[in-house]
Amino acid sequence: IVGRALRRTAPDTFIRLLSLDNLDTDLPVEIDRLKTLKASKQAQYRFLVQRRTMTLQALNSSFISPEKSQPDDDGIPIASKIALELSKVTAECDKIMSDLLVINDQLTQISMLTENHLSSALSVALRKLNKSHSKRTFDLLCAEQRISELQADLEDAWREAERLAREM
Repeated sequence: IVGRALRRTAPDTFIRLLSLDNLDTDLPVEIDRLKTLKASKQAQYRFLVQRRTMTLQALNSSFISPEKSQPDDDGIPIASKIALELSKVTAECDKIMSDLLVINDQLTQISMLTENHLSSALSVALRKLNKSHSKRTFDLLCAEQRISELQADLEDAWREAERLAREM
């Protein structure tokens, strides 16, 4: 799983880093603004839902009560006025719900942007560690090879010293 994730995110095109100013200042301010706006819109929506419920109840009672089904002073039946009011309230509810969906979408996009930044930062750090590890491994192999060469030279020198000692 990890290997597959590393291979898929290996190309540089997957690296998306944000500036520290954006990450530490701009995004938290925007998140706070969106959360405040969301809370306000939710309160408006709850109010309008209650208003819609009351309007539906008024519409229902206008059909039940015969005196309320008569036209008002302007000649428009009360039920028609209440139905028009219900239509307006429903349209407002729909508008606020649409706004809430947009706000949630923006919050999700910011969250995804932040998570992408974090994964990119980890990817860059992992690349640096891998490069450092590769360099140290290469240096270690070179040092081991050099030690082997020096040990071979030392053995040759001892053999030569022993040979000279026997000749003397």
